[in-house]
Amino acid sequence: MHAAFLIPTNYRPDLLCLALDSLWAQRECQSGWSTSIWVSGRSDDPGKQVAAKYRARFVPCETGDTPGHKIETLRAIVSADLLMLADDDDIQSPNRTRAAIQAYTEGYEWSSTGTHLCFHTTSHEVALWVGLTIQVGTTLSVSSEAARKAGGWPCMPSGKDGLFAQRMKPLPIIDLADEIGWETIVLQHANNINQGRPFPEKGTTVKRGKFMVTGLGQGLDADVPPATRQQLVTLLESPLCGMTSIAPQGDGGLNE
Repeated sequence: MHAAFLIPTNYRPDLLCLALDSLWAQRECQSGWSTSIWVSGRSDDPGKQVAAKYRARFVPCETGDTPGHKIETLRAIVSADLLMLADDDDIQSPNRTRAAIQAYTEGYEWSSTGTHLCFHTTSHEVALWVGLTIQVGTTLSVSSEAARKAGGWPCMPSGKDGLFAQRMKPLPIIDLADEIGWETIVLQHANNINQGRPFPEKGTTVKRGKFMVTGLGQGLDADVPPATRQQLVTLLESPLCGMTSIAPQGDGGLNE
């Protein structure tokens, strides 16, 4: 059995390094499973060199610039039982792979780890969503057969997540946020965090603050699990804020 991470990238090599760091930090997957990492972007995207540094496969996408185009480029050539979406500006929980595989073996055709926390790389602002998990596309894990039957991911500038969810709606989804400890961190840049992204779902509240080494301001400390807090401390103390990433040595827990 095989699980593959699919990452669309868009000229963000420094952020891609952080995303790939988190994939190399995944806990060893269950017996009988192997994993791989695939990245897709334009042929001149510097992410190609980053992917090579991390021993990930880079596949150029010339059909379009949207994440959907790049995911579909990868889906067309990747042979895997389980497709795990990631993004070039998300830090994934080290428990993501094991949780997704467990859900798949229990019969779920798709699962979501969701996003609860956004961290702005320059302002150090934090937006914390409390309540329902936000099921954005880059936290979804989908069986390749279910993705095929759904017609794959929409290739559109915005709204692909909602449309894909509609295609998958007849199949039950399992929320894995508790299993992974809310550790998916969305790295915001430019003006994203000021635009209220990702948008909160009904029943979800948003708390905002600024992160400091000692903890989150404005009473957010109790809402952030220790493991996630430690990841933010690491980010703040590194040079992207900024972090200098070093490609992993050995197999990093990945196997083929």
